Amino acid sequence: MNPKMLGVLTAASLMISCGGGGGGAAAAACTTSGNTVNLGGSVVGNYTASFGISPAFGGVVGVSFNNSSLNFIGYANYANLKYIVDVGAVSCLESIGAWTGGTATAAAFTAGHGYILKYSNGVSTEYARFIAESYSNGIARITWAYP
Repeated sequence: MNPKMLGVLTAASLMISCGGGGGGAAAAACTTSGNTVNLGGSVVGNYTASFGISPAFGGVVGVSFNNSSLNFIGYANYANLKYIVDVGAVSCLESIGAWTGGTATAAAFTAGHGYILKYSNGVSTEYARFIAESYSNGIARITWAYP
């Protein structure tokens, strides 16, 4: 089984399907492979993964994971607003739809769930998405795509 194909696919849990349609039509294959990284370690604290340099604000954007609270937090060194939303169970990065709104600054880890991060400096706004794949011994494994 492809490790990026996690979670149970249900109509209620997806915002946008990976293609296909109703009536039992098969969903299209996932085409965005993303980048996979492990966040965490044996020491309790925040661990950050960089997604790259933001073309809008010129700083690094990414996500932090706290292996004590098991929360994800948006990271951006030049964005003063960092929000996150848990979109529920997803099968691939394409299953994560558009920003749905919200002002949460942290989201709890749930294996198989997709997340959208929103970064803004008051002038420009950018988004990133990732899937929480697994957690073991203080380490969360995610697959992400940005922008």
